[in-house]
Amino acid sequence: MSTDIDYELRQYDECSSQARVLFEMGFTHEASILENLAELCYEKATMFTLFDHLRKRLEGSDQTEHRETDSST
Repeated sequence: MSTDIDYELRQYDECSSQARVLFEMGFTHEASILENLAELCYEKATMFTLFDHLRKRLEGSDQTEHRETDSST
């Protein structure tokens, strides 16, 4: 999962950088498209991060349930 997060953050950085260059060159429409794409990449990275945290919590609670079940038998 961290590979996906890293990839999306790199895409975010790249799109943001390209958008700044296009904006400085006067291509505001194209720059806004890249800014929107950068925002989507950032949102995707955020989603992957939340999924990763959720997965870890679920794995932790699953292990706790197994321990409780094992100790009650």
